[in-house]
Amino acid sequence: MNHMRAVKLLAVFFIVTGLFYPIRANDIEPRYRIALFITRGPGDPFWGMFVDFMRAATNDLNMDLDVYYADSNREKMRQQILQASEEVEKVNALIFPNFKKGALSFLRIAEEKKIPAFLVNSGVTDEEFIGNPREQFKFWIGELLPDEESAGYLLANLLIDEAIRLGKFDPQGKVQILGFMGIISDFASSERTKGLYRAINSRQDAFLRQVVPANWQKDYAQSSFQILKHRYPWASVAWSASDLMAIGVIDAVEKQQLHPGVDVITGGVDWTAEGLLAVKTKKMTVSVGGHFMEGAWAAVLLYDYLHGKDFADLQLRWRLKMLAATQNNIDIYLEKLAKDNWEKIDFTQFSRHLHPEKNYNFSLKRVLSMVN
Repeated sequence: MNHMRAVKLLAVFFIVTGLFYPIRANDIEPRYRIALFITRGPGDPFWGMFVDFMRAATNDLNMDLDVYYADSNREKMRQQILQASEEVEKVNALIFPNFKKGALSFLRIAEEKKIPAFLVNSGVTDEEFIGNPREQFKFWIGELLPDEESAGYLLANLLIDEAIRLGKFDPQGKVQILGFMGIISDFASSERTKGLYRAINSRQDAFLRQVVPANWQKDYAQSSFQILKHRYPWASVAWSASDLMAIGVIDAVEKQQLHPGVDVITGGVDWTAEGLLAVKTKKMTVSVGGHFMEGAWAAVLLYDYLHGKDFADLQLRWRLKMLAATQNNIDIYLEKLAKDNWEKIDFTQFSRHLHPEKNYNFSLKRVLSMVN
């Protein structure tokens, strides 16, 4: 009897003094697995950042992340979504873009398999509008997309302003612009290009000579610029829907023994490492971006949803503004947003499941404040 009494007293002592290992949320909550489907291959500059930043978030949130690469093949992505949905231990959520207008077929798989689906990066166009999340497709639970049109608009205005500052006019006093969009059917490409047209239509000091599809390819942009610059010798601005295509333009400018950033002003979208370095060296005037972080924010929303804290009380369709990296802030961005710093970000602080008293705040300012 005395022995049993001593054991009980010892157990109470351990509990009171905290000598037993503390019970944490991750120890008693289920571990969820989510699948991300991306359009390109593992070496893509933008998607590489997207995946790495998202993985930093899922690690903090005690979630598993499976990544599937479609290698620019829409049918391959559809097959991958089907494969992930039919595994014996199927994933808890599917995350994918509307790649080459494939969202309808992707969502049908999620609906049939009863797996929550979340759209990122690229949404549905007006022509293929299929209602709002949770209407026609009950398992399409939401979407989080960059404000692509505003990004294209911001990029165009900053490039035109720089050309004006440098006095790069044609004989009529206008800035002549060449545009390089991505794949025509891609939501991001079409929306960013809409922003370009909106900027041109709002100004009297710029003239858009031609927009050509460069299919998100550096080489396509390089060869296209060489042709267009010969056709329009007064063109001084090259608007590019991605950093990678802007780098292609820079290569073409240098091959023509011109000076990027002086003779031809260019900029892109994505905040790739190469793009930010080009801004740092003044070969590019601006890179608009920050949307590589959106995979992490989607992971936070899904973490909360799967733990019973639905985001539907706030909204189902999220739009986040991109920001411009220029000479004014490039040093801060390069320092703070270096990959080595991503593990310093505590992604659990963004969760409403873990912090019910807070609202979602996915601002760049909040992220930078966590990186010392």
